[in-house]
Amino acid sequence: MTALSRDFRCVRDPFGRCPTVSSPSAVARVVRVAAALATALAVVACGEGGGGAKKATQVVAKVNDDELSVHQINFVLQRTPGIPPERVAEVRKEVLERLIDQELAIQRAKATKLDRDAEIMQRLEAARREVLARAYMERVAAQVPKPDAAEVAKFFSDNPSLFAERRIWRLNEIVLPGQPSNWPVLSKQLAPVKTAAEAAELLRRAGIDAAIATNVARGSEGIPLDLLPRFAKLKDGEVAIFQNGPQLVIAEIRSSQPAPLDAKQAGPAIEQFIMNRRRTEAAQAEMKRLRDGAKIDYKGDFAQGAPAAAPKAAPKAQDGEKGAIERGIVGLK
Repeated sequence: MTALSRDFRCVRDPFGRCPTVSSPSAVARVVRVAAALATALAVVACGEGGGGAKKATQVVAKVNDDELSVHQINFVLQRTPGIPPERVAEVRKEVLERLIDQELAIQRAKATKLDRDAEIMQRLEAARREVLARAYMERVAAQVPKPDAAEVAKFFSDNPSLFAERRIWRLNEIVLPGQPSNWPVLSKQLAPVKTAAEAAELLRRAGIDAAIATNVARGSEGIPLDLLPRFAKLKDGEVAIFQNGPQLVIAEIRSSQPAPLDAKQAGPAIEQFIMNRRRTEAAQAEMKRLRDGAKIDYKGDFAQGAPAAAPKAAPKAQDGEKGAIERGIVGLK
């Protein structure tokens, strides 16, 4: 058996999504209307002019004393890609009906003072902060230049195992959600196993439920990028263990076959990957610039400041590489 490993770490979003809710009963009472209000905050804003006054033009419906505009419908449609042209008119009507339902719920929420509920106000403020923060970082990412043809060609030539020498393996594999707490001991016990079935039995004796997926097709893009050259050298019948993002994979190789991609086929996926990597790097650099230029005073329980960041096993540019390439190539199979 050959053991392959890599510590993949995600780049965490600097903007949290989890406002504190102190009362479970409060959640049960307000969560549905809160979601409607949070959505309405973004949708209605698109249909409003300066000073909070709604535009009087292009009204598509009046719900009691409030108006809905065509701009609100267009806002939703712009964020719903893939609508067939022949269904646009039908979808516009469906969107309007949903906006009417939403408006009715908002009106009742206001009538019952729900918009003044402390929990709801926290959720609305959290939604507003996230929209603004993400909009700024998206604007930073949008300024990243596209790679030129030479960069795409270089990535293609530098990674033959992903493209010109790409393979598809047929595997019997066990996928664990992460490394068990006793992994250092288990990894040594798994070293001599010859099949996925043997590995599953050993894991069961250790109290770990390990289902085997048989005859799984996994292309080169489904293997961590830095492990791919070694993985490609494995022979049929060998077992490999590798970290795939947060998952731990134990794979018995049944067979493999060539499935190359030429430069033209791979070009769009490579370009998208390079763009994603540049956007991540640009966002990280901008956040560092903002932090370096800001005065941040930690208070109370946080007076000691942020904990020291743990060193990464690989440069930031490598974070998420496998996933980005896999998503790009999946449509080329």
